[in-house]
Amino acid sequence: MLIIYYLHRCARVFSDKLTNLKDKAVYSSYMEAQLIETFGQEMASQTKESFYMVNFLRPDVFDEEGILVQEAPKMYEPGGL
Repeated sequence: MLIIYYLHRCARVFSDKLTNLKDKAVYSSYMEAQLIETFGQEMASQTKESFYMVNFLRPDVFDEEGILVQEAPKMYEPGGL
């Protein structure tokens, strides 16, 4: 699971800043090659599924009159497909 978190963070830090599909494909192939080299083919194949982390799933807390009592904590957690 730690590898999946690492791949997600690398994609957000590096791949999201690339501006064209060719560069993103180069990034993806580089990361795949590094996974295979470092962890082996079996472990790399377990990371093929898309994985996303978000910080907006928890709701704000309101009282019975609809007044904001507490803002939702920004928990960085798995979410979405």
